[in-house]
Amino acid sequence: MAVPPGGQPPSTGRHETRNARNDRPLTGAAARARILHWGFIAGGLVTISDLASAAYANATSAGTTDDLGLTLGLFISMGLYWFAGMMVARETGSISFGVLGGALAGAVDGLVVGTVAAIQVSSMADGAPLEAFLGSLWLNLTVAMISGAAGAWLSTMTPQRPR
Repeated sequence: MAVPPGGQPPSTGRHETRNARNDRPLTGAAARARILHWGFIAGGLVTISDLASAAYANATSAGTTDDLGLTLGLFISMGLYWFAGMMVARETGSISFGVLGGALAGAVDGLVVGTVAAIQVSSMADGAPLEAFLGSLWLNLTVAMISGAAGAWLSTMTPQRPR
């Protein structure tokens, strides 16, 4: 194709969707911003999911745990922790930052859900609110770090689009 004098060559139908700034891994303040962004988004969604599954379990069972509701909530939580780790790792280029993104999501969820669990347990005669709070926080952080690491690791294995 001939280029018109002083003009741009006609389009070939291929459009570049990436620019040079997206090709470099993020570090410093930009990486921290991505960790906070995806960690708080996923943490908020997991918190909503966990509180909804706990409300479902309390509404459908009289004093017993509903395995279906709690299991479904756990799988949704794991998927969102995985998503946070994957997104942070894709945007920063670092698996360890992906793990931190998943851990932040787990910390947000663990703090809120742990507080709710401590309040519920403290209303019982033989409850131990601190144990309920720490148990919830520990469980959420452990699952979040493992799921976030898996998401971050798998995101590095996906092929990049050609440039």
